[in-house]
Amino acid sequence: MWSLAGAVVVLGVAYGTNSLYLKLNYNQHFYVNGMSMYPTINLNGTRKSAEGTRPLYWDDGSSLNGDQIDYGLGKTIKKEDVISSIARNDIVITYYPRDYETDGSGEYRRDSEGNLILKQTATIKIKRVVALPKERMEYRLVAPSEDESDTLSPIYGQTKIINDENPNGFYLKPLYKASSFAATPSSSVYPYPYHTYAWANEAKEYNLDLGQDEYIVAGDNRGCSSDSLSGRFVVKAEMIIGKAYLLVGRCEFISSSSGNRVNIDYSYTFMPWNYRELH
Repeated sequence: MWSLAGAVVVLGVAYGTNSLYLKLNYNQHFYVNGMSMYPTINLNGTRKSAEGTRPLYWDDGSSLNGDQIDYGLGKTIKKEDVISSIARNDIVITYYPRDYETDGSGEYRRDSEGNLILKQTATIKIKRVVALPKERMEYRLVAPSEDESDTLSPIYGQTKIINDENPNGFYLKPLYKASSFAATPSSSVYPYPYHTYAWANEAKEYNLDLGQDEYIVAGDNRGCSSDSLSGRFVVKAEMIIGKAYLLVGRCEFISSSSGNRVNIDYSYTFMPWNYRELH
């Protein structure tokens, strides 16, 4: 009996210690509505169906009421610290240009303190940083028939980065192979960006010289992600509000007429052996 009581006390202390640590170090909670970051995020999520609970698939689209999705923690970054804090392949918590109010001339509106003003319809995005300020990105879409290699993938295309340290450029390595996006009951073929990017009808390449405060961000599930590559836009440094660091459990997605939210009451864990680091 004493041993059991002792174990309970030890677990209680561990839980409380980790709870305090997380609250002190991670102030930005996040979840991903949909499968744009699969398989990095929501790989082990579930969906309720008429037949019971099933795994989430890469082509499930937006989350539905009752889905179990990954829940994570990040850190807010001060506007003036974004450029010094963000590195390539970081997963950032950000807004897009379309989330901000503009005036009649297309310029962003700002409040009395100089901050961009969010639209009421603005939603946070979780994406991976592909290209950094003052770099040149040369992005080429790849046909599914092309063989995968260390620099080329039908999922990710081929991305060359040119910067001051690498004047001749270097190629980014694909994060996953096409086999990570297996056939699903509703789709036998992955919708490669080659087919799904609207601008691919005009050209198969997207080259861009980034300004001193501009980033290219993209989802890991490129064929099912609305991002800088599919929409051909940049994210300004001041639009990035934080960085994702840990996946700490799964939560229930709740969708209603008042908006989307998550219920973390029963699925959020403070135990460190269940954390998955994103950096």
